[in-house]
Amino acid sequence: MDKSEQRIHAVLGDDNERTPKNARRYLVHLKKHLSLPLRVTGIEDFPWEEPYVLGGRDRNEYEEMKKTNPSYTDKFDLIDILDPESDDLIA
Repeated sequence: MDKSEQRIHAVLGDDNERTPKNARRYLVHLKKHLSLPLRVTGIEDFPWEEPYVLGGRDRNEYEEMKKTNPSYTDKFDLIDILDPESDDLIA
């Protein structure tokens, strides 16, 4: 298990399938243990970034595109974690 999987297992135990019930259990855990707001960044590139990150596309063009598109290298303020069944979207 990688570190991410270990953290999930510590919260959900052996019942760690992706179900609405477990999503709510993990949400409760996160809200209990995180102090919001907090600064976050990505761990994986956005789909538009792949040709630039994996190579083959112009680095200067990538830097220009990052000015108007979200990037995994950006820092974001996480202000809330919504219930997985919520229809709300905060941009």
